[in-house]
Amino acid sequence: MKLMFDKGTPNKDRKDRKAKRGAKGKVKPESILQQDADDLYKSLGIKTLRIPDWIREFVNDGFFPKWFKDFFNNIVSGWSDNTLLLKNGRYICIELKTEHGTQLPSQKTFEKEVGQDNYHICRSMDEVVLILTEYGVFENDN
Repeated sequence: MKLMFDKGTPNKDRKDRKAKRGAKGKVKPESILQQDADDLYKSLGIKTLRIPDWIREFVNDGFFPKWFKDFFNNIVSGWSDNTLLLKNGRYICIELKTEHGTQLPSQKTFEKEVGQDNYHICRSMDEVVLILTEYGVFENDN
């Protein structure tokens, strides 16, 4: 059954999404770094706020009205990959980038809004661990 808001068949949509990801659906290095970071946060019991890419794609590619897409994108534009919610009301925004990755203008704006003390760009798991150590996450009173 085809609904009135369908843009195409499920197989065509799936192929279009695969083409966006790249040839043969290769996993991007930043995705691997993100998964490793997620595993670390989970093992440490750290609460995280993260807006997955698939939600952004779902809203922007979906049947939502333009006003909703604009509203959603205004809220999440530039949001860091991970916002870690620590005890005592502290938080850290961690943006994960590959070795040659650069910040988008919206990410630079977000960094200014949350403050440079709470915003960190990490290019490896070692850097993530270093930041968490600086915030005392590995101590008993995190």
